[in-house]
Amino acid sequence: MIKSEKTQYDEGSIVHFEISNLSEEAGSEISYTLSGISEFDLESGLLTGTAIISDSGTTIISLPLTADALTEGVETLTITLGEFVDKTASVIINDTSKNPGTVTTTHRSSILVNTGVLGASPVILEGLTENIEETDGVTTSHVFSFNGSDYDYEEISPFIMIVVRDNEFTDDFQSELADFAPEFKDISYQDAVDAVGLVGIAGALITVAGADGNYIA
Repeated sequence: MIKSEKTQYDEGSIVHFEISNLSEEAGSEISYTLSGISEFDLESGLLTGTAIISDSGTTIISLPLTADALTEGVETLTITLGEFVDKTASVIINDTSKNPGTVTTTHRSSILVNTGVLGASPVILEGLTENIEETDGVTTSHVFSFNGSDYDYEEISPFIMIVVRDNEFTDDFQSELADFAPEFKDISYQDAVDAVGLVGIAGALITVAGADGNYIA
């Protein structure tokens, strides 16, 4: 299999792909091809390469990205293993060379959806992609992507609360925690997961948010 430790990288950073479980002998070479970007996006300037299978059977391919001055928009870098055409992996390359007055950030977020929207009970939706664009400090676009659809934050904000962003509680939900139990006001999301488990975390967040009688402030 082939995978990356992250789903997104900025220009100027280093993309890492991990290859494992290919049943190849240690020391053997495996070729790969890159697509979705140009050679100018890579420090090496090469869209093909080879990797050596390590003794452990796991190999890391590191691809330094250039921080060019071109405004290209978001790109998708895909790596394909030459002898295993069905073995591919893709990551998003964020364009950080845009107009300095415009800043776009991408987050992985979870939201609490109020009662009566998706059903009779409140629901936690996890793994949404949240894109925020700011121009000269003013938010000009705030969009959530989920299951192939985009949702404008301004339109859905009366019905949701953003509870987790990039594996950290948001300020809004941190306030809910402080109201629920002052001793929890500084607890981290990971600490909460460790305490109740992944299976129980959604129910715990809903309980905290609804303790004052209103799930959405």
